Amino acid sequence: MPETPCQNLQLLLVDNIRDKLHPIRISLKYAILERDLKPRTNVASLDNFPVLNQDQSTEQIVEVDFKKECGADNVCRSNLHMEYEYLGENNETLPRVNGSQILHYEPSVNKVTLRVVITNAPSPTSPADDAHEAMLNISFPDELIFSSSRSCNFDGTILCNLGNPFRRSQKAEVNVTFEVKGITLRTRELTTRLQLSTSSKQENLEEQNADFLVDYTLETLLSVNPVHRQTYFGGKVMGESAMKTAEDVGSPLNFTFKVINRGDPLNNLGSLVLAVDWPYEVANGKWLLYPTEVVVDTGNVTRCHPPGHIINPLNLTLENRRRRREIVESIDVPTLPAIKREKPNTVLKCRGGGANCVRFKCPLDNMQKSASITVKARVWNSTFLERGTINPSVGLHYWWITDRWIECGWKEQQNSI
Repeated sequence: MPETPCQNLQLLLVDNIRDKLHPIRISLKYAILERDLKPRTNVASLDNFPVLNQDQSTEQIVEVDFKKECGADNVCRSNLHMEYEYLGENNETLPRVNGSQILHYEPSVNKVTLRVVITNAPSPTSPADDAHEAMLNISFPDELIFSSSRSCNFDGTILCNLGNPFRRSQKAEVNVTFEVKGITLRTRELTTRLQLSTSSKQENLEEQNADFLVDYTLETLLSVNPVHRQTYFGGKVMGESAMKTAEDVGSPLNFTFKVINRGDPLNNLGSLVLAVDWPYEVANGKWLLYPTEVVVDTGNVTRCHPPGHIINPLNLTLENRRRRREIVESIDVPTLPAIKREKPNTVLKCRGGGANCVRFKCPLDNMQKSASITVKARVWNSTFLERGTINPSVGLHYWWITDRWIECGWKEQQNSI
């Protein structure tokens, strides 16, 4: 028999090989080297032409496994799980309402960060073997713009390499920062999709939605004119049934609220609403400030008629033809020194301060950048004459909200009467 020398072959692995879960297959094929026949006149001996047994394979395959932390059957069963939360610009966790995180957005807000924590912890149903080629895929909505991430790459979608392998009991944190300049008044909720993947065996890797709600805060300013208003009372006591016109009630008292929207116009998305706590009577049920009319000017002048017949409830005739000088001259106003000798000052306020208040709301429909709301009223002359009160102060509360019930602010104003 011919000699059969052995050869040693050295195999090298390429750098950064990703698939370490499946074995390397080494295939060995063999065949008989056929010699060239020389022309001859006699019959050649068949001993010089051996053949292989056709019932035997001419290929041998050897599988070499990578060293890995897997089960006795060499199958890796991972147990990847993730939890997420959103952070504000100062890395504070966004607040939650009914389990959902809320971003209180205003135009000065620039960024939000998504934090995802991934674990591979053992459980009664999974040994948490190494998770090979562990990846996190993040898809985000158009309202968000990818800004930065230390551990992920962005190319249309965000891909985060968690490790190869991601070992048992390992924990990783992924932070992705987004710009939020795509948020508008129409934005109510934003959803980012998270998908874990691994070449190890795990059947419960379903896509998860990372949601947060958007609470859009309008940039609005509210002011009132006048800040302090001095008015008067005097004359004779007149019963409610005897009054026919608004002038019969007493001296006029008007407040004008100026609302400025410094953000985007609401258009058809909703309306701002001005809400006022109005001191309409004193604690004993006597009239205090009688509201006669509310005029709303958003570029289109309208009248506000809140439900409950709050404005001009006695249906008095509104006469605006007489000049203020004529009205003043028709009222007998006592001199200030004479009144001061009778009784001291009295302060009337809403919420337990001697005045009963009623709340009414007026929508600012079709408002673009500004609006003015004028509340016209009359001082109930007879009440002050009966009480003998001089120079009282009446508290007036007001604030503004949108139809989405976002409170923009409130202010308490003391108005001298």
